[in-house]
Amino acid sequence: MVFPNPTPGFYRTSLTNEKYKGVQMDNELNHSSYLTIALDEAEAAAREGDRPIGAVLVTPDGQIIARGHNRRHTLNSPLQHAEMHLFFTHQELLNTYENQLTLYTSLEPCIMCMATAITARMRRIVWALNDPYMGWRVGLNLEAYPKDKVEIELIAEPDPDLRDRSRLLLISNLSETDKLRALAHIEARNQAATQNP
Repeated sequence: MVFPNPTPGFYRTSLTNEKYKGVQMDNELNHSSYLTIALDEAEAAAREGDRPIGAVLVTPDGQIIARGHNRRHTLNSPLQHAEMHLFFTHQELLNTYENQLTLYTSLEPCIMCMATAITARMRRIVWALNDPYMGWRVGLNLEAYPKDKVEIELIAEPDPDLRDRSRLLLISNLSETDKLRALAHIEARNQAATQNP
């Protein structure tokens, strides 16, 4: 499904997979505590001079098995987004916990990170802040994935305080030109959404 007007809340694809019907997820995971850790990782990225985005992988019983942050500039690689860094460095865990992990990230995943998360069989993805500029909903169609292969739960902006913390962290680390460009883009998109509900 494509969600052209990102809004906070719960999204669930209509896709299912018989193989994983017995997998139990702890629906009572405290999203705020894990998003706080992802934001702590985002702050670490900012201290290292990178874009402030962090991510955490959590098992169904709530154990953090991996955490990381953007390393695009520190590793000189455009592929080293926070989520991709976790996937690259913890591939064995992705196999061990196939279709059981929750990915928490400080910012809505981009198209590359979301497609990889689906391919890596994440069970749930939770993000602190929607990204109407580069987030996956700008151009990824989840219905294009085979219906018998994918079931994923998506939760956007579950905590308003953490949403605001993520927004401030991102804005404080943008150049003045990038700030103006991003704010103008968001304002234009918000105006279009109110004119075409």
